[in-house]
Amino acid sequence: MQGLLTVCEVARLLSLSTSTIRTWLARGKLPRVSCGRAVRIPTEAVRKFIEENTIPALAAARENAKRTPRGTGVSVN
Repeated sequence: MQGLLTVCEVARLLSLSTSTIRTWLARGKLPRVSCGRAVRIPTEAVRKFIEENTIPALAAARENAKRTPRGTGVSVN
């Protein structure tokens, strides 16, 4: 079984306000588990959200561009 976080815990982890997290939950940007009025966010969902929304550093993006021919999406390594 995976861990569950409160709205406040997720807000602290992401350095955002609780209202932003609640808005994301209402819009379906983050999944939630509802237990009556209590709302919890799966730990794995927060990890996945961070992974999917992380923009690589410019140097890393340049390095990847060198290894991937334009338009192919295939690495030449």
